[in-house]
Amino acid sequence: MKGQKVNAKTKILEVVAKLAYSEASKSANTSCPLFAYQAKLPTRVQKLRKF
Repeated sequence: MKGQKVNAKTKILEVVAKLAYSEASKSANTSCPLFAYQAKLPTRVQKLRKF
């Protein structure tokens, strides 16, 4: 039973990590459409930029 809990926990953490990576990548390639303050991106996120 304990092995199944650990396996489920790692699967959930893998999904959360993939979601965080995809959102960071999307955030690195977009800008704020309004005349508002846009926070500076961390250097690790800046490396995900496609241009």
